[in-house]
Amino acid sequence: MDDENHLIWVISLDEYRIVDLCGMIAVFSVANEILSSSANYEVRCIGLRHGRVCRKAPLQLVADAVWQDLRNEPVDTILITGPADVQMPTISDREQAAEVKSIAEAATRAHRVCSVGTGAFLLGEAGLLSGRRVAMHPEMIGPFRRRFGDVLIEPDAPYVADGKVWTSTGLVAGLDMALALIGCDLGREAAKRVRRHLMPHMHPQEVRKDCSSTHAEHGSGPQTIDSIISEMEESPSGIANVASLAARSGMNSRNFGRRFKAATGQSPSEFISLRRLSAAKTALETSDLAIKQIANEVGFSSVSAFGRAFVKQVGMSPNAYRKCSALQARTAG
Repeated sequence: MDDENHLIWVISLDEYRIVDLCGMIAVFSVANEILSSSANYEVRCIGLRHGRVCRKAPLQLVADAVWQDLRNEPVDTILITGPADVQMPTISDREQAAEVKSIAEAATRAHRVCSVGTGAFLLGEAGLLSGRRVAMHPEMIGPFRRRFGDVLIEPDAPYVADGKVWTSTGLVAGLDMALALIGCDLGREAAKRVRRHLMPHMHPQEVRKDCSSTHAEHGSGPQTIDSIISEMEESPSGIANVASLAARSGMNSRNFGRRFKAATGQSPSEFISLRRLSAAKTALETSDLAIKQIANEVGFSSVSAFGRAFVKQVGMSPNAYRKCSALQARTAG
C-alpha cells in the first residue's frame, strides 16, 4: 500500500464534456471514502480562468486554480477531458493555445498524463503522443490519424498506457483507466474494492467487449481503405507489400497511396513500419524473446533494419528500450 499524497489536476476547457470530468473526479473521491486508511487523492480542477469551467453546462463547477498560479508546482497526475463536438475543431483560440502550451510544460514534471476520449487531441497538440500508442473511440480514429500521423492507435483497447501517457476511448473506458491508476498506486485489491463500489454488476471484460464490438461494427464492410487499415493495425507482420494492398482495394499503387495518406496522414510504408514498431515495443516490454526473434515476428526483413527503424522512431536501441521498460516496471511495482 502507498500512503503518499497523490495530487491530480483535472483539466477542462469551456466546451468540454462535464460528464467526463465529473466521472473521473468521482472515482478518486470514492477511493478516498472507502480506502481512507491508504488512499489520499487530492483532486484539483484547473481552468483557463478563475470561476466556472464548462460554462455552458447545467452543473456549476468552479476551478480550484488557473494555469498562471501553477508554474513550477509539482503534480502527480494530469487528467484531461475531451470536447463534446465529435468533429473536433482545430484549437485556434489564443487562450486554448496557451493552455495547450501549459499542459506540455506541466507534463514534464508530472508522473502521469492521462486523457479521456477526445482529450487525446489535446495531448497530441501538446506534442506528447509522437510515436506512442493510444486508445481512441472508433468514430474519431479517422480525424485523429489525419492530424497526428506518427501516433499508433490501438483500435480495440479501451485504454492504453504507454510510458507516462495514458489514453482512453471515452467515459466508461476512462472510469476503467482511473481504476487501473488506483491499482498502480494502491494495489489491485484496492482497485477491485473501488470498482465493486462504483459498478457492482460490471466487470472489466464487459467494458473491453463493448468497446471491441463497437469498433467491429464501425469497421465492417468490403475492402475499403478503412477495412484495409484495420487489418494492417491488427496484423502488421502479415503485410506483404504496398502493391498487394492496392490490388485488394481495386486501385493502382499511386491512387491507393494517395487515398491512404489522406486517411491516415502517412504513406502505407510509414504506417506499416510504425505498427510493426508498436508490436515490437509490446514484445520488448512483456517477453524475453531475443531481439532477432522479435524483429522476425513483427515483420522486419532483418535485425539490422529493425534496429535502425527502432532507433529512428524511439530514440534508443531495442535493448536499451527493454532495460528502461524493466526499470519502470520495477519502480511502479
